[in-house]
Amino acid sequence: MKKLAVLLVCLLFAGSMTVQAEGLVIKAGANFTDIKSTDSRPFGWQAGLGFQTEIPDGFGVCFQPELIYKVYGVQLSDAKDIRRGYLEIPLNVQLGLNIGNNDNLHPFVFAGPYVGLNVANHFKGNWNTTDEQTVRDGFKKAEFGLGIGVGIDLWILQVTAKYNWNFGQISGATVDNISLKNAPRIVELCVGLNF
Repeated sequence: MKKLAVLLVCLLFAGSMTVQAEGLVIKAGANFTDIKSTDSRPFGWQAGLGFQTEIPDGFGVCFQPELIYKVYGVQLSDAKDIRRGYLEIPLNVQLGLNIGNNDNLHPFVFAGPYVGLNVANHFKGNWNTTDEQTVRDGFKKAEFGLGIGVGIDLWILQVTAKYNWNFGQISGATVDNISLKNAPRIVELCVGLNF
């Protein structure tokens, strides 16, 4: 219940910021988690939009709340994996520097909390009914964490790399001797268009 309350507060906060937003960022990218039992790294994708406040001339701070749909991969074996879909709201604060007179080059660092709501789970591979139901019943409805990253605004493009720490578990279940805790490390690479 506390997690849902936090999610609601963040939704209201992000909604109020859109009225004051100076720019829209439409973005898409890839993410990689470390929940695995083989040598391959589970791959996922993401797409969504952000609202960016105006960046002042020179050295300045920018606020960019986002609404992103993310799919994370959880690989348990070569023949068994899960794709989890989340509607996520990161609240990023950027600190950057405009380079040049026309502000077409803006490198920045950013950090901020995020909350997410689990909206879809797809099981792939050779799942038996008992294991699948155990995992499905144990999935948490919400997640929250903290992300840090670097990026650059180059003309109308925004390119970012982000490192997320998730503070919860995706499930209390254990399957194939793997505890399904949410990945403490999630790497995201995104490209966006600024409008």
